Amino acid sequence: MGTTVEEIHAWQSSFNVKLEGALPATQPPISCPECGSSQVWKDGLRKTGTGVIQRYLCRGCGFRFSEPNLQHPVKVNIFGEVLEGSDPQPDHADIFTRRGNLSLEERPDYFPLSGCEDVGSHGMSQSTTVAKALNKSYPYNSNRRVCVDGKEAKNLAAVETRTQERAAGATANLVEDDLRSTLFNLMWWMKKQGKYADITINGYLEVLGVLAKRGADLKDPESVRKVIATQEWSGSRKNNAVKAYSALLEMRGLTWKKPKFKEPRKDPFIPNESEIDQLISGCSRQMGTFLQLLKETGARRGEAFNVKWTDIDFAAWKIRITPEKGSNPRTLPISETLIRMLNRLPRTAESNRVWTYQSTYYLDKQFRRQRKRVAKKLENPRILQIHFHTLRHWRATMWLYETDGKIYKVRGWLGHKSVVNTERYIHLWQEMFPESVTYDYLIVKAGQNQTEEAVEWQKRGWVHDYNAPNGDIVLKIPKGLNQGSSTNMKGSSASLV
Repeated sequence: MGTTVEEIHAWQSSFNVKLEGALPATQPPISCPECGSSQVWKDGLRKTGTGVIQRYLCRGCGFRFSEPNLQHPVKVNIFGEVLEGSDPQPDHADIFTRRGNLSLEERPDYFPLSGCEDVGSHGMSQSTTVAKALNKSYPYNSNRRVCVDGKEAKNLAAVETRTQERAAGATANLVEDDLRSTLFNLMWWMKKQGKYADITINGYLEVLGVLAKRGADLKDPESVRKVIATQEWSGSRKNNAVKAYSALLEMRGLTWKKPKFKEPRKDPFIPNESEIDQLISGCSRQMGTFLQLLKETGARRGEAFNVKWTDIDFAAWKIRITPEKGSNPRTLPISETLIRMLNRLPRTAESNRVWTYQSTYYLDKQFRRQRKRVAKKLENPRILQIHFHTLRHWRATMWLYETDGKIYKVRGWLGHKSVVNTERYIHLWQEMFPESVTYDYLIVKAGQNQTEEAVEWQKRGWVHDYNAPNGDIVLKIPKGLNQGSSTNMKGSSASLV
């Protein structure tokens, strides 16, 4: 039995009343239809034959979906007529809503597409069920895709693949955010401890980031141990990675069994002074001044980078070095050449900084680029082996040569707290300038405890030279290095020559 016109108008009146009461004053926030999370991102626009649809990506589960409240007209044929040009599709709404004047009505926001069944040209009979369909409140069907373009059909397999890729990408973003949060907390914790230099903090954060990117789970010590052991790093770099992770565990109140890696020591590279001068002259004005400062003072890179204009005495030609790594502060003389180079640098009243580099990162980057250019121009690959710390090694060796091995003076100029750190340069001085080294000699008399006594002297820095024909043992030490060795060892028969 057909539907009368009066019944249709009565239904339309009741439908409009329901519509006015159902529509909210403002559009509710977008939420993920898969997990219900409101943390969604806009993920581009989708252009269709009927308009543009906003697409979203859920940060929680990675589900990618279109705007749930489509702002496109959905047309319903309430008379049960099959309209010309209608091309019914399983997931396609192409139905008209007519009033008495056959005008089009915008689909209400709460009208889900999945609730439209048996309407229009979708195989319905003359007795329409549109009122029943419209009054149903169906949940959003997250397993179905609505294609607003009737001429193309979605490849559901491809859609599922892209959805999985998006989910994997969202998971990777969450892991990266967790890593950043962990490193930020570690940085702040190390700052509060007050015993870590900025260069140490930056180094720890960098190596932990590398470990995480190479598969280490920073929450699992065994995973970190495995990744560190499999890296093609030197022993010292691996031990630095162990120290960095130990600091992270200390922040969390945890401990672990630290692995120990061998650090084979080798002599540092000592360039010729002419090669250092060539590098300085081939760099920019600011970089050349920085290298000249390192050459004359033997300061570490960070110590030289932190020099302020107020630390330089242009009248007395001296510079004050603020220490790092627990070293001692010192004031050192500088040459007229360095004074002229510093005077040529730009100065502003607003800043007390000598260098315009924002950080040591940009300083290192510029140095590597300029060093490479100089080495290529001069066709000298040895220049590529010169680092900032190389100039400290060179300066320490030269100081030993200039002072005839007065190691305690050199220790003060380098800022070392222990003379042991300075003694590593003794053999470099002896190898570079063997003709300039003079020795003090000690004779250990032949006797019952001669061997044990000679061993004790060797522990104090003396070196075996030769055995005399009468059985005496002759030891030697470079002049100036026996300041910590007493020749009045109790019970000793040794005497200086």
